[in-house]
Amino acid sequence: MTDPAAPDFDRIIDRRNTNSTKWDKYPPGYEQGEFVPMWVADMDFQAPEPVIEALREVVNRGVFGYSMVPEGLTEVYIRWVKKRQGAELSEEWLLQSGSVLKSLAVAIRSLTAWGDGIILQPPVYHPFAPLIRANGRKVVENPLVETAGRYTLDLDHLNHVAKEARALLFCNPHNPVGRVFTRDELTALLDICSRHRLLVISDEIHSDIIMPGNAHIPLYSLCEEYDVPVAVLTSTTKTFNIAGMQMGWITAPDAGIRGKLEETLRAAHDGRFDYFAAVAAFAAYGKSEYWLDALLRYLDGNRAVLEREMEKIPGINVSPLEGTYLAWLDFRNTRVHPEVLKDFMLKKTGVWLNAGEIFGHGGAGFQRMNLATPRGRLLEACGRIQKAFS
Repeated sequence: MTDPAAPDFDRIIDRRNTNSTKWDKYPPGYEQGEFVPMWVADMDFQAPEPVIEALREVVNRGVFGYSMVPEGLTEVYIRWVKKRQGAELSEEWLLQSGSVLKSLAVAIRSLTAWGDGIILQPPVYHPFAPLIRANGRKVVENPLVETAGRYTLDLDHLNHVAKEARALLFCNPHNPVGRVFTRDELTALLDICSRHRLLVISDEIHSDIIMPGNAHIPLYSLCEEYDVPVAVLTSTTKTFNIAGMQMGWITAPDAGIRGKLEETLRAAHDGRFDYFAAVAAFAAYGKSEYWLDALLRYLDGNRAVLEREMEKIPGINVSPLEGTYLAWLDFRNTRVHPEVLKDFMLKKTGVWLNAGEIFGHGGAGFQRMNLATPRGRLLEACGRIQKAFS
């Protein structure tokens, strides 16, 4: 393969009429219109050229029979984690599933019992609570604490509610508030989990999308010291914009936990990647680091643009973005009441963001914005918001 060209993230790619969830779906009660969609958490950027070329080779063969995961995929992933996150990862710890949410369902069914409490830290990724309830478990809330737009863990409250629960569903980097939790925060969290014998299911799907000045610490790298069983859920899909090819890694250092997960995966006839996803992942981890480095620089530039443009609007604040490409915007000090904010944004700005209330406790009056889009489109969206709030 020839050396790939530098990625052009400014390029506008027309995704309409391609069965794109972001671009071909419209809000309930609204007809097709001139919305700028910045809600669904995928990128409007082309995937890395090595990924595209690897998939093109498979397609050009024209035979799509039963296939095995490419040899060496696990090894190239382990090297990636070591280089990017500084964490030692053993091959025997790793399991495969169809996606992070499928991994989460497997973990809930494997590691908890009907009626058990599972702690969430809202505002948090909105599919978590419904998935917990759909599997017959109880949601126990330990809301994050917000101070001047920055969120921290409420460890005192966690210590109080831990007795009501069997497990903690953690999210780091946190979606939607953009935190990348520090070593001190993680060790304090694990200390409480150890004392209350809580297991931790940790969604770390955004672990490669880290803004400058921050560092992601995989929870499994700390769990042995605190004797806390963990199942860490990740995927290649967010990092390299291949969410249409679902796949999920489960990292479980504890053999007993891993055995329970494997049993549930077998019962669901799961436990291996889709072939196209595996081919894409191999090319991503093996040949596409240059693309991710360029992406992170571009996303950090978009973050700075958003902060600059929102400063022009009295009452709108942007939470510090440490990880993910999802900005968390606070509209509570504007003249728009939280109950009408969603409709106001759609009708008056034409910018479709995620309404904060779907993320649970503490989300009312906020909106989540996807920054993984060409800068020209981001500036258009900011201009629309400025005009509506003038």
